[in-house]
Amino acid sequence: MSSATHRRLAELAELHLSSNLDAAQVAELEALLDAQPERQRIFLEICQLHAQLSQEFYREGVNSPDGLADLFNTAGSNSQEGHAVELAASSKRRRVWQFLAVASSFLLFVTTSSWWWSHRELPKHARLVHAVNAKWGQDREIRPDQELPAQRMQLEQGLAEIQFYCGATAIIEAPADFDIVGEDTAYLRSGRILVRINEHGKKFRLETPTANLLDLGTEFGVVVNGQNGSLLQVYDGEVLATAKAQKSKPKPQERLVKVGEAVQLDKEMESVEYWPDRFVRDLPDPYDNNGHGKSPYNVSLYDTLHIVPAQVPVKIDADLSDWDLSGRFRSVCFPPFGHNHYSEAAFMYDDQYLYVGAHVGDPYPMRSKISPDVTQLLYGGGGGIALRISADRKLGWPLSAASKLERKPQQLLESDKNPKLNFLMLWHHQPDGRACLHIRSGMDLHGSKVNPPGYQGAYREDDDGLGYTLEYAIPWSLLNAGDDPPCAGDELAAMWLVHWSDEQGTTWKGQLIDVMKPDEHGWNFDRAATWGKAIYHAQGHLPKGTVRQLQSKETVPTK
Repeated sequence: MSSATHRRLAELAELHLSSNLDAAQVAELEALLDAQPERQRIFLEICQLHAQLSQEFYREGVNSPDGLADLFNTAGSNSQEGHAVELAASSKRRRVWQFLAVASSFLLFVTTSSWWWSHRELPKHARLVHAVNAKWGQDREIRPDQELPAQRMQLEQGLAEIQFYCGATAIIEAPADFDIVGEDTAYLRSGRILVRINEHGKKFRLETPTANLLDLGTEFGVVVNGQNGSLLQVYDGEVLATAKAQKSKPKPQERLVKVGEAVQLDKEMESVEYWPDRFVRDLPDPYDNNGHGKSPYNVSLYDTLHIVPAQVPVKIDADLSDWDLSGRFRSVCFPPFGHNHYSEAAFMYDDQYLYVGAHVGDPYPMRSKISPDVTQLLYGGGGGIALRISADRKLGWPLSAASKLERKPQQLLESDKNPKLNFLMLWHHQPDGRACLHIRSGMDLHGSKVNPPGYQGAYREDDDGLGYTLEYAIPWSLLNAGDDPPCAGDELAAMWLVHWSDEQGTTWKGQLIDVMKPDEHGWNFDRAATWGKAIYHAQGHLPKGTVRQLQSKETVPTK
């Protein structure tokens, strides 16, 4: 911190302590202190020293400038009473001079200590391992391997992996606002974080606005949406969760949350549905030049999906040569992963079906071992396509429906349960070669249907083994819109996701998300407002330039 900044902070502290700050100075002081632990500590030390001096030297009744003046102007007296008064005043004057001497030393400390503050070594509690497209608040630049002291951090874009020196690793998803408190402690104001403790790590503590969490050697994720409390999900081990005391409940509620459980941490600890892919659990290895990253990621390039009419009967055979591909869009993951992790997708429709066709770059294509015959919450753990799509013509776009986590209080509205808001999972079950389909409806994800009668699907692996083509025909009736399917001119809502897996096809490792509303933040499971626009065109063979990217990013050749 510069000397000028240090002096100004001392001046504002003095005005604050004398209650003489005006509105502009209050704003200036807040700006100086915001997200600046070093300045916050200096300010607190100034206030503490002032309090100590005040207690020591003002308890004699010298509590104002007028009081000081009265002491120095006290008249002497020849009487015994006057002599006693003079002795008392003399004693007080000596204490005032002592106060002034100490105060002068204090001012000297304030104006000369900036060099020490700027050159001292702050304790380091963590380091940034690496980040993906990270943008930090206040235009801060944080480099990989940079050590981090206690401080407030705001991640506005991308993902970041931070290693705490207690042995915990945290993956943070933007937008997020959090504090590094110590080598084993963090505070999450808002956003999403996944914490994993290595085998030699110590216990880790995470605090949120509504709860205190003690990790007992495990892996867990926490989301704080900034309004309605916290959600905890445990992937491995156990977490001791303690809800913070409320006026209505002064005694904190405590619960041991175990593997496979998810709990909403508000006024009451309430169990919620466990979703395996609720959090990003791995980041790509920046040193893996083969592009086989564990969790490729991307920036959404599109806010609009163009769905064209099917001009000829469509044969579902994983061959898109009979398709109108003029509405096709191409999404890629960050370099160096884009070469093998990307998708090229197109949609068509008629009065009976929604057609989905895509080519996906995947180093481990069509490996999923997730059986459609075994009931489970999610079927995308071995890779595949996740599609969010509204078939409600009355809703239009954008949507306002939300999950329980987003509601305040956490009560779903009837519009949130709309059966025409569909969550689809499309995947290839390797053991028996089936093209599978899982459909759920509404933001409450009701009406689960696995491989329901009526749909058609097909997959074909690339000759080089680094990708696959899929093709589906999904009846509007399965999307609860058979009586009034989308028509030409409709502008509804949709979102496109690709899931990758490990080599065995058993573990979800990463995702690509595209077709999003640019000015909305949040998770697509919780906020339908994040879904992009889906335009149903009256004619096919769209003019060149109809499908537009929001920004220029790496692209890959069409296969």
